[in-house]
Amino acid sequence: MTQPLQTNPSVTSIDIKAMEVELNEYRHRFEQKVEQRTAQLVRRITLLESCNSTLCDKLELVQRELTALKQQPAAPVTRPYPITQSMPVTQTTPVAGRTRNVLSVIEGRSVHSQREERC
Repeated sequence: MTQPLQTNPSVTSIDIKAMEVELNEYRHRFEQKVEQRTAQLVRRITLLESCNSTLCDKLELVQRELTALKQQPAAPVTRPYPITQSMPVTQTTPVAGRTRNVLSVIEGRSVHSQREERC
């Protein structure tokens, strides 16, 4: 229970009642804000726990797949040509009265392009 305010001759009982009403309003607003914030945090916690569970499941699946891949024998790599050999590809395309030569050379995994424009 609240303690009575010390009486001051300049403070009347009407002022005390008004202060108590105002204090109760502030307390009520504060409790509402606490409830709202608690509800927000509970929703966020629920969402984060759900995301965490989903990510843990995906991680477990990827780890199992990785373990299975490591246990499989390595398949030999077949290439249509040796890595050191180049395969030039030349293409001529007319562009607005000009001719563009595109030379692409494929070496291993990299692709190089050289463009020349002639009038």
